[in-house]
Amino acid sequence: MKLIMILMTLSFLISCGKKEVEKEKEIFKIIETREIKNLGATSYTYEHIKTGAHVIYLDDQSPEKVFGIAFKTPVVDDSGVNHVFEHAVLQGSKKYPDKNLFYELDTKNIPSFLNAMTGQDYTVYPFSAVEPKSFDNLMDIYLDAVFNPLVLEDENTLKREGWRYDRNPNNGELIINGIVYNEMKGAFSNPYRNLSFRMNRLMYPDEMANYRFSSGGLPNSIPNLDLDHLRKTHEKYYTPSNSVVVLAGKQDIKKTLAKLDEYYSQYDKTEVAEIETQNTKLKDEFHNESYPAPKGSPNIYIYGTLMKPKTSLPELMFITSLLADYEISPLKKLFVDEKFSGSFGLYNDNTIQPRGYYLIQGAKKEEVAKFRKLMDAKMKEIAKTGIDPEIVELALRDYKKQLAKSQYSKERASDLTTSIATSYFYYDKPYLFISDDKIKILEDLANNPEKIKQLIGEYFINNTNKLEIFFTPNEDLLAENETIEKEKLSEFEKSLNNKELEDLNSEIKKFNAWSKEPVDKKIIDSIPSVKLNDLSDSEIPTVKRSEESVDGVTFVDNDINTYDINLVSLKFDASGLDQSEKLDSELFSYLMTTSSTKDFSFEEISNNLTKYFFKLGLNNRTSLLDNDNISRRFVINFEYLQDDNTEVYNTLENIFLEGNFDNKLEIKKRLEGLRDSILTSSSDANVINRMSVIKAMSMINPNYNYYLDEEVNFGGRGYYVYPPMLTKLNKILENYDENFLQLQKDMKNIREKIFNKHNLLIFYANRGNYQNFKKDITPLLSKMKDIPIEKESYGKLENSNLAITVPAQNGSTSWGNNLVDMGYEYNGKYKIMSNMINEYLNNKIRVQNGAYGAWFYITLNRDIVASSYRDGEVDKTIDTYKEIPNYLKGELNIKQEKFDGFILKSMAKYYQAYTPDTLMNLSYTHYLYDISLEDMEREKAEVLSTSKKDIPEFIEIMTKFSEQKHYSTVNNENIIKEKGSNSHFDKIIEFEEIK
Repeated sequence: MKLIMILMTLSFLISCGKKEVEKEKEIFKIIETREIKNLGATSYTYEHIKTGAHVIYLDDQSPEKVFGIAFKTPVVDDSGVNHVFEHAVLQGSKKYPDKNLFYELDTKNIPSFLNAMTGQDYTVYPFSAVEPKSFDNLMDIYLDAVFNPLVLEDENTLKREGWRYDRNPNNGELIINGIVYNEMKGAFSNPYRNLSFRMNRLMYPDEMANYRFSSGGLPNSIPNLDLDHLRKTHEKYYTPSNSVVVLAGKQDIKKTLAKLDEYYSQYDKTEVAEIETQNTKLKDEFHNESYPAPKGSPNIYIYGTLMKPKTSLPELMFITSLLADYEISPLKKLFVDEKFSGSFGLYNDNTIQPRGYYLIQGAKKEEVAKFRKLMDAKMKEIAKTGIDPEIVELALRDYKKQLAKSQYSKERASDLTTSIATSYFYYDKPYLFISDDKIKILEDLANNPEKIKQLIGEYFINNTNKLEIFFTPNEDLLAENETIEKEKLSEFEKSLNNKELEDLNSEIKKFNAWSKEPVDKKIIDSIPSVKLNDLSDSEIPTVKRSEESVDGVTFVDNDINTYDINLVSLKFDASGLDQSEKLDSELFSYLMTTSSTKDFSFEEISNNLTKYFFKLGLNNRTSLLDNDNISRRFVINFEYLQDDNTEVYNTLENIFLEGNFDNKLEIKKRLEGLRDSILTSSSDANVINRMSVIKAMSMINPNYNYYLDEEVNFGGRGYYVYPPMLTKLNKILENYDENFLQLQKDMKNIREKIFNKHNLLIFYANRGNYQNFKKDITPLLSKMKDIPIEKESYGKLENSNLAITVPAQNGSTSWGNNLVDMGYEYNGKYKIMSNMINEYLNNKIRVQNGAYGAWFYITLNRDIVASSYRDGEVDKTIDTYKEIPNYLKGELNIKQEKFDGFILKSMAKYYQAYTPDTLMNLSYTHYLYDISLEDMEREKAEVLSTSKKDIPEFIEIMTKFSEQKHYSTVNNENIIKEKGSNSHFDKIIEFEEIK
């Protein structure tokens, strides 16, 4: 219910409790109040009267306060102007002119999340904090940064964050450097990033259609960006009228709105930016294209249809799901029945002018004409006869499950801000993607079969805005692009006269000097901060656990509010698997749902997984406990509602124990998909970083090599880093018909080894439901064998400093050691050492050398690791690691305020918000490593008692760290040769040679 605005002759105040505005003149007015039940929030939409800016406040009483401001920033070229600006904005402002502002924030405050992101249509600046003073401080810093950024007056920030000319330190060659430039070189090393960009160019061919451009920036176009372009972009886009602010958590809303008005009141109402869409009709043509990818990568066919602007995304997504998402979907069945090559999907974009497009990975060119003809005919048939109600019910249930997990957002500030920005900027409906509004639209559609048929016709049949693209992999394209860049720079340098060359070298020297200049202490001190003595007593994050043994199986019940969702993790002992068997177990997890079972067809299994499970994931998980001991588990995680318990456990019994592995065609498609994922992952920045860490650390601990045989998770996405699996897959697929029976036999044999309840550990969470869960799972457990396990060990110590070449434009270099090996027992004070080193690495490797990032961390098994990310250097990075002891020596007389900042950063873990699944993972970590509340209290006390007197010990540790040369690089071959020539690598090998 909307509340009444009350005008009173008082100084400007906005009442928080009743959401009434009490002031002489209205500054904000409430234009909507509503309940968001799935988030447990009452939401208030405010409008700033002078500028028209909207503010969305989700009052959910969470201790984690959220702030996010989003600006509508359509892309107008490939220079990456919005992306570079997003980086540069937080590097100093009018009020806080610190060129390293962003890097100071988490040593002066305690955010639970802190970032900024560039999208195709908008740029968002979200953060969150549980510690209340930090929230107030950071909000003022963010607001001053976005409205009064220092970069508008200082070209050096553009050079650092965007691009600049530089010199190769090994041979003096002219190169281009810069954080965003190197980030995008790494991004465009990914084959699918290149493919997606080329697809955008073809499907949005109008000269100023915004979606034709790369929002992140094309590496060869980023050097076109200058300060004038940044200034014009800020003037046009960075106004209150062109923004939306998202707030959440328990806030003093009057105080927050007053702070917003401090900045908003400086502006008049301005125009909201318009997104330029594709207006010219596409030519229905067949395009032959190539994309850079490793040898053996698949052909990819796309048959796309471009929708009209402001097409309803919820309805489009639902229609594409009905048509092709499920095994019983009509287009999916047609693809399978016709035995087309490759894997198939029908996808759509989440943009204001989306596309619906078929994509076949592993396509054969001779099949695509028939594919299009049959799909077009089938689509026309469906538009007349309609969709099977069973499919409609399945899809609606699928979308409702997503809403039920609204409280599981791990990055609430980012997720809320981007979701609201999307629906607000596209449809002026800020709640569409965070509330049940979307479900209501889908329910209405599901209950209207005629509208479903009408939309299929509108989207895909009567819409003639179509084209086809056939992409062929080309392993030489990346190298060709590098050659072109080198030649272009060489020609540019040759074209300069002596005066111009002298000026260029002078500019390079000036920037390098600027980047090393310390920031004035008065400026640093001006940044609002939290002092250690300001902190209230924080709660150490723990989960109450109850443990019992039932028939030799260990059950652990976690006292977590899961919002009525059962969270289950079955952790089978995998220590008895040798390397070949472990690879088979990974294949099992990939193929388990491909076939019929005792009670179900393949389609029924697929339907059950959609209907009854929020999640089902199987993976090997290796945990290094110390230098000698590891935990090897085959982990099965699944989530479901208690009302679905019968169907859930019947389905699990069938796929775990009764699978026939008889769907020869589907199994082949899954194997080909896995092979293609591994191939393309070899150029992914996350995999490259992980591989460099594994090979450096395996010089110390042979057990690191177990990670080569399992999926690694980054940010919720799985990546395959294991070359041994690639070898196995190629062997199977080379003579698939001959090898199929053996594969079938291998899957049934490995099933017997995996589902052995000896030493089985079960983690469970859903407060108050443990007894029901135990009763439900017992029949499944009773059908599993209990056989003692003989441990297998195959980890090998790496005895070489490896340089590994990958098809990417930059890479990662890592160096490691182990505290215990060096003679030290872990102490909480080493967190402060880590924070100090992280600041040093960030300043040297990111700020000065232009890599996207670098980190130093201590693992739970007491390994210490330094690692870089999207890094175009090798020698300079290794030299930076070697110089860590000298950096620490230079900090012996560090100012107490700065040292306290490193302690403050170590306190962040005590001021976090946790989702149910992250609490479950935290609880298991504490269980696995036997971390008690007393251990955590001791570590916290050690952190707080750390003093500058501990720095000599830090120097001693890092001297020993650097004396033992345990390092590895995974990088572009030319970078290794040209920028790694001063480092000693025993071997240079290719990705496929990793063992």
